[in-house]
Amino acid sequence: MTLKDHISRFRLKHSLKISIASIICVVIVAYWHLIDGFFSVITVLLIMSLYADHAVVKGLERFIGSFIGVILGILFAGLFLELPPMYFISLTISLLVCMYLFAENRFAYAAIQCAIMISVTMVTAGELFNLDLSLPIHRVLGIGVGLIVAWFFLYFVWPPRTKEDLDITLLDVFKECGNLFQGLITLSFSSQKPVPSTLSVDTCTHLLNLITLTKNEQKNRVFPEDLYIKLVAYFNDIFLKYEFLRETLHKGQRFSMEDDISLKINFIFYSVSEHLKRIGEAIEQNLPVNKVQEDLHQSISWLEARYINMRKNKEMAGWQYTDVLAFGALISTVKGISNELEKVTIAYNNIQSGELYDKLVHRKLPRRRDVEEKVEKERFEVHIESLKLSAKSTLAVILVMLVCFYFNYPAVFPAVFTALIITAQANLGQAHLKEGLRFLGCVVGAIYGFLGLLIVTQIPHFVIFLSVLFLGLFLASYISSGSERVAYGGVQAGFVLPIMLMVSNGPIGSLDPAVYRFIGIVMGGAISLLVLRFIWPVHPLKQLRDKLSFACVQSGVIFETLVGLKDRNRKELENLVVILASALPRTTSLLKDAHYALSRKDLHTEEFLEIIESLEIIYVELTTLDENIESGFDNSLVNTFLTYVEPYNKKITACFIEVALNLKSQIDKSHEIDTQLLIEEIDKQLTDFRQKGITHKFGSDDLERLSLVVSSIINILRSLNKISIAINQINGEAFVARPAEAI
Repeated sequence: MTLKDHISRFRLKHSLKISIASIICVVIVAYWHLIDGFFSVITVLLIMSLYADHAVVKGLERFIGSFIGVILGILFAGLFLELPPMYFISLTISLLVCMYLFAENRFAYAAIQCAIMISVTMVTAGELFNLDLSLPIHRVLGIGVGLIVAWFFLYFVWPPRTKEDLDITLLDVFKECGNLFQGLITLSFSSQKPVPSTLSVDTCTHLLNLITLTKNEQKNRVFPEDLYIKLVAYFNDIFLKYEFLRETLHKGQRFSMEDDISLKINFIFYSVSEHLKRIGEAIEQNLPVNKVQEDLHQSISWLEARYINMRKNKEMAGWQYTDVLAFGALISTVKGISNELEKVTIAYNNIQSGELYDKLVHRKLPRRRDVEEKVEKERFEVHIESLKLSAKSTLAVILVMLVCFYFNYPAVFPAVFTALIITAQANLGQAHLKEGLRFLGCVVGAIYGFLGLLIVTQIPHFVIFLSVLFLGLFLASYISSGSERVAYGGVQAGFVLPIMLMVSNGPIGSLDPAVYRFIGIVMGGAISLLVLRFIWPVHPLKQLRDKLSFACVQSGVIFETLVGLKDRNRKELENLVVILASALPRTTSLLKDAHYALSRKDLHTEEFLEIIESLEIIYVELTTLDENIESGFDNSLVNTFLTYVEPYNKKITACFIEVALNLKSQIDKSHEIDTQLLIEEIDKQLTDFRQKGITHKFGSDDLERLSLVVSSIINILRSLNKISIAINQINGEAFVARPAEAI
């Protein structure tokens, strides 16, 4: 079975499972004549789309959130229905609290459901008191029906096997990518057409969807989501580089006429192809993969040296300028591919390491277990970023309600519901990429629902109604598991469809309510989009830069505190680490931001991944410094050496600040500090330190600690250098190592 077949099969199974479960809910709520039965379908969509193995937990969260929301809605409506100012103040405060908890990922599922039910209950307060509380009871019962159907379907009828689908897809992806590079061997030196492929950027989107679903299906098992995301990101870079090579070679280039160059390029493509296939075989056999063959690196080095010699000896004097550029670009591209292969191999082998992965994660200073425990204790501190997100959602809902009340519009609920699901975003990448898709999905879902009702009103039969709804939900689910360019629109369309089509007993009896709901959905979406795009716009690139910049600044302060010789304060150091740890995961992890930017070239995902990886290395090295400087043993030797290199440690702290400023300001100033010169100078100082005989007075344990400290400082400098290079690439400038006056 081909990669395309695997992806299509997964999407079909995923869509069928959700659609059948939804239709079962429709039949049950229709049989019981539940009011607003679409809540059961929305519950099924939410649970089965995202939380397969957590159906009970997430369903209960949704049920509890709904119950609390209904109670609060009834309470506020009863107290303030005749007092409009207090009515809106109570609604505003409730929404702010709920959406803040959602943004903080504290009981997020219950919080968003509570916000929906508070809004719905208060909006329909007039109907509520006339119906003697039956309306909210029916809604909660509908959610309960959705929970039970989703749980039964996922545990007994059609259990999920997403981890297996993820492994199979990864296996096929790497094997097919290997075949593509194999095809480049013949393409390089012939007029053949490129090898057809089912791989695309959308393949990465499918893999990311599988990663999210697999993570949500793991109960108490550690799932290395960040490593899988890196695996996909590196593959994406390799594939994009392959496409560049394919286009370059298909045009026919002058360097292909040189026999020695041709043979070497052939060997490089063959080596890349074989390593990609070996990764695929390793995934299939659940085994680690060997590192990249040294022959590949040597061949690329030979090609680089050949290019330099040819230019030096003017052997390319008769070449066209474009041929010279193409040859240089090919060398740079294959060099980048070999680096990505190294990263893929490391990431995959870390995934295979199992328990070792958990230990590696907790070797990073902000992720250390004692730090995480302290972060948990301070989890109820207010964070501005989350507060902004909650205020944005609340503003959209209040504006929608004010417009509806001003025009005395009857379909307030669809408008408010649409506003909430459009503005509820837990990630800055989501905000940037998905706000337009949310609106578009709502509109398309509403149009389909309206057209479906036209059919149902002409052929008023329950089976026809179920068929229209099943087809719509199937298409929405299928789209939601596909290309990221349209996927989230499918999710939103799935939410809107049952709202358009369903009331108590089957379909809406006439088209008038459908027209009102359609207009309400479009109005809610339009106002939400207005808030997100114009009133309170999101700048994901700036936010990601700010978050990384803060991480650099805080890491620099921690470094300065660790290596500082005066006024060392353990409690102050711990507070600094907790601040760093609590700030980074808020709203989303840094890698999640990069995850949502994978298909956006303007967000420089490859460079941001390099920055994030370098920061992770810095966290590990800060942990090593902490263990060898601040521990309870005698560290006289380490302190003596730190005194010896104190001027250079100050320059390293300045490096942190400089990198942070460059990230935030988007201005290249990295030439002001040359990290390589600092590394050379620290190595020189260590040699001088040893030659003076100071180390002779200490034992082997002290010497080992000193070695670890020096190694950590150097690794921190190397990581800062990588970050500087990535910043220059983001800013569109090639990195040039300038002999600055840093030393």
